[in-house]
Amino acid sequence: MKTLQYEGLVEVRPRRGTFVATLTEADVVEIYTLRDALESLAARNAASRITEAGRKSLERVLRAMRSAVDAGNRKRMLDLDFEFHRTIVEMSGHKRLAEMWSRLAVQTRLFLTMTDQFHHDLDGLLSIHEPLAEAILAGKAEKAFRLASHHSQRDGTRLAAALAHSDEEDAD
Repeated sequence: MKTLQYEGLVEVRPRRGTFVATLTEADVVEIYTLRDALESLAARNAASRITEAGRKSLERVLRAMRSAVDAGNRKRMLDLDFEFHRTIVEMSGHKRLAEMWSRLAVQTRLFLTMTDQFHHDLDGLLSIHEPLAEAILAGKAEKAFRLASHHSQRDGTRLAAALAHSDEEDAD
């Protein structure tokens, strides 16, 4: 329970009990902006220090993503989306960044699951990731930084708006 509380998935209310945390509009904004900040630094570092092992790892994830799209396997694509970003963070070689990112990992998975509803076309989801991977693989650090700095923004703003709308309906 302490781990779930630490990861932001449950709330402990003294003398009342433990409850599943609900994501608010503000929570979503904090998650995607923090995630983009961390991942943009990771992308810049990964592109600046690309190694053959890193290249192979990122290319392997991209190939798997293409296969998942071709097979129409939404669940697999969701898992690979997370793996794609984890790979970039690992490639960055930035230990403290990786530690901070891993603290956000469960909330990132939740974010990806909740925003999956916005991606009816898996090809579109892949097309969001390919330019970022290409920039990293080409060693274009500033381009990788720019692409990653707003990678989650579109989905994040859509999810935040949906939650705000839901809150408004609950208030009525």
